[in-house]
Amino acid sequence: TNTDEYGNFSIHLPAPGTYTLFVEAEGNQIYQEKIAINSSEVKNIKLKPLPDKNNKVKGSPNVIPPKPVGKLKILYPKSAKDVKVEATVATEITIDINGKVTSVRILGVKLSKTVSLEMQKLLKNDFASDAKKILLGAQFSPPIVNGKRSPIKMELPSKFKLEDL
Repeated sequence: TNTDEYGNFSIHLPAPGTYTLFVEAEGNQIYQEKIAINSSEVKNIKLKPLPDKNNKVKGSPNVIPPKPVGKLKILYPKSAKDVKVEATVATEITIDINGKVTSVRILGVKLSKTVSLEMQKLLKNDFASDAKKILLGAQFSPPIVNGKRSPIKMELPSKFKLEDL
């Protein structure tokens, strides 16, 4: 989207709801604003630059990590529900410059309780499959490296808890 001579622009959102607006201005300054839109509402928004200190990765002063936008889809393997098993799935995800997850690699699956070897294999495969589906459907804020949008790889645990169903 381009601006007019006064810096104004308009965007058309697909439906009413809450959105996080990211704007990259000349000089690579990044602005972020959370907005709630009702049906055909017009809003004037004053953008605030992203804070330099609070969002950066420790040990990487020029990285602002991506964060999930909206709620993640909830999936839970039926095989795990039936035997009341929870899990943590360690993943490595790649996020593109627009915040879309482009790949998911499963690093490991830790189950909450001991089960037979055959059931363990089934549960680990089912949790890994659901973690991939959830993450590939997720939207994140754009990753920022040295003030510019940049694709990024990061490790992310996915926790499956029965109480979240």
